[in-house]
Amino acid sequence: MKRIVILIAVLVAASLACSGLSAVIPTELPTLPPVIVIPTGLPTTLPTLPPIIVQPQSNVLFSDDFSDSSSGWDQLNDVDKITDYASGGYRMWLNKTSYDI
Repeated sequence: MKRIVILIAVLVAASLACSGLSAVIPTELPTLPPVIVIPTGLPTTLPTLPPIIVQPQSNVLFSDDFSDSSSGWDQLNDVDKITDYASGGYRMWLNKTSYDI
């Protein structure tokens, strides 16, 4: 019962606070003509880019070509994430926003 009274009091206070804004905010927006954009000349295929060649540096602290799946990287597979060796690399997949692996 006490929660209902508090909820009603909050709703009444919010309603009163918003009622003063009606003089400031217009009730109708101006009517603008419709804008129709028709794209033309879009490419049907993506351009082929040259491969990126990375030159080795002498100050590299650690490197891994991911050819050995027992080299120590996590291999997890659940609903929210997958981390595993795949196609000569290491794959990380997330199915959740704001989530750390």
